[in-house]
Amino acid sequence: MEMVGLPSPVDNYIKCQLHIKGASHYMDDYPVLIPPHRDPEEILNKIVDKAAKYGLTVNLAKTHICPLTKPFKYCKAKFRLTETGKVVINGNRKSVPRARHKFKALKRMYDSGERTFEDVRASIQGSIAYFENYNDHNRVLKLRRLVYSLFGFKLDKRHNIIKEDYDQCDMYFSNAFEEWAFAGT
Repeated sequence: MEMVGLPSPVDNYIKCQLHIKGASHYMDDYPVLIPPHRDPEEILNKIVDKAAKYGLTVNLAKTHICPLTKPFKYCKAKFRLTETGKVVINGNRKSVPRARHKFKALKRMYDSGERTFEDVRASIQGSIAYFENYNDHNRVLKLRRLVYSLFGFKLDKRHNIIKEDYDQCDMYFSNAFEEWAFAGT
């Protein structure tokens, strides 16, 4: 079943009645970019009143008004605006220790035979891809180094094993390559 996100009455109110173009929502979070000539407190009060009409409660303790000159977090990512106007987004820094712990657990599971090589590679790919979506190049490099130290192979940008490492890590691939199917001409 596929879920389709439709605009809510609160979305329509913000966009159409308040004429704010920089607004969206994800799940129950509503980031709203308010133009400098508008009063953010007044707009917040109007949105809270409109939400209350539909039986929605806005947690004012979690609601923040902050200038774009200061970094802010949204959906566990940190956003900041540089002096040139570029938006820099960094992933959640608490995810790095989680990923490191996960990689070490995957190594133990692979060594014991609980996980196939393809399962391990897919899990590693997902964790590294999270940081690649953000401006977290150094975190990606550190995680790639950990993968190399644990498993003995390097990954390219598409999370494929770099070919010159095949010979160095035969012990890890002894049964992994038998499971793969190759199609080609």
